[in-house]
This record gives sequence, C-alpha cells and structure tokens, in this order.
Amino acid sequence: MSSTLRVPAVAGIFYPERKEPLRELLDHLVPASPEKKKAIAVVVPHGGLFSSGAVAGAVYGSLQPFDLAVILGPNHSHLGERLSLAADGEWATPLGSVPVDRALARLLLKAVPDLKKDPKAHQHEHAAELQLPFLQRLWKIRSFVPMAFSGMDAETARQAGIGVARALQKSGRKALLIATAHLTRYEPRERAERLDRQLIERITALDGEGLMREVAESGGSMCGAPAVAAMIAAAKELGASRVSLVKYEVGTAGILIQ
Repeated sequence: MSSTLRVPAVAGIFYPERKEPLRELLDHLVPASPEKKKAIAVVVPHGGLFSSGAVAGAVYGSLQPFDLAVILGPNHSHLGERLSLAADGEWATPLGSVPVDRALARLLLKAVPDLKKDPKAHQHEHAAELQLPFLQRLWKIRSFVPMAFSGMDAETARQAGIGVARALQKSGRKALLIATAHLTRYEPRERAERLDRQLIERITALDGEGLMREVAESGGSMCGAPAVAAMIAAAKELGASRVSLVKYEVGTAGILIQ
C-alpha cells in the first residue's frame, strides 16, 4: 500500500467537501451520452466545478472508461521543480482515495527529460485534484500520475510529451492523457472569444508549438499552455489523428483527441 496520503487542498472551495453533495453535483455536470468514445487524450478546465465543471463533465461523459490516467497541468504555486510528478502515495477526495501509479511514475522519471519527483509542487495544486472526482464517480479509476508544468519553452514541453508517450509505450498499458488548462482570462468577452478561437484552432490542429507561439505573441493569459503542448506531442507519438471540440464556454474548452 502507498505510504502517504495527500489530503484534498480545495475541497469545500472548488467542489463540495462532503460525499453526497459532490456525487449529486457530478451527476448533474455529466450529461447522458449514448455513444462512448475511445480517446488518447483530452483537454479539460481546472476551475471550480461550480464554474467550469460542465465543460469537463461533457468531455468525461463522452468517453469509454479508463482505469489509469496521466494528468498534465500547471503548477500554480510555482513551488518546487518546474517539471515534476508525484511519484507515490494516495490522493484523497470526498469519494475516497486514488493511488499514484508508482510503476508508471518510475518509467516517466526515466523517459521525460528533466522530470523530477517533487511532492511539494503538488501539495497545494488544484488542477489534478479537480479531475479525480470525475474519474472516481464515472470509472472508479484505479491509479493515476499527476505531472505539473511551470515556466518552460515550446521545445521543452514537446520533449516532455514525447517522453510521456515513450513511458506509456514501454509500460504496455493504456492510459488517458488529461491536460488541464484555461484559455483566455481577465479580458473583455469579445476579445476573449477571439483569442479563445485562435488557441482552440492550434489545439485542434495538434500544433503544440503553434499554441505556445500564439500565447506568447498575443500576450494571452492562457493557464496550462505547456501542459497542453506536452500532451499534444505525446498524443501524436501515440497515433492521434482526430480532434473534436466537445464543449466551449468563454475561457474554457473541452477537447477530445483520438
């Protein structure tokens, strides 16, 4: 059994801290979908479930079940290493706890350049935590690995993504890649929608380098661009060829990559 338990950092703030209210909210956020799709990766937001959970729910509700996930997201606190993972332990939510997949974490540490084991970077980070209730409620997920990205260029993100793909290939296991991000923030609605469209175009074109360039050139406020760029590189290595926009709300998008 894993040795440490990470307690929820944002329960009672970004989502209900009690089991039954959280279950009810998740059931409300996830629409019934008669056709469940296979996926290599997804993009979902990491805001509070009350504000952006419907976008995430639309994506998760459209997928066939997975029992393993790799969650790539930003490091909002900028604590610890700029590229890190939590390599062991369990993460608690009001729905129970989910263990970090130690075997996959070891492979990732070997395959991803400059990736470091650093629990400090994940202790207060909400991006990965907000995905777990969906995965628990819908699929009773068995394990996951969270990765946090902070302040890197397009090539570093691309190499990280290639390393993620190689680790998964070496493991011989199927995992859902989850990139958590918000698009344009702190802008008037018209400008935000225009910038969002440009970002979504780059993601749906599987153009991670173009996404990073778009963020830099537009002066945009996207949160999580390196994580999405890394996910795109990994998905392409794993054979991705089709991308669809599942749901959009200003500043957030749910995207499915197959």
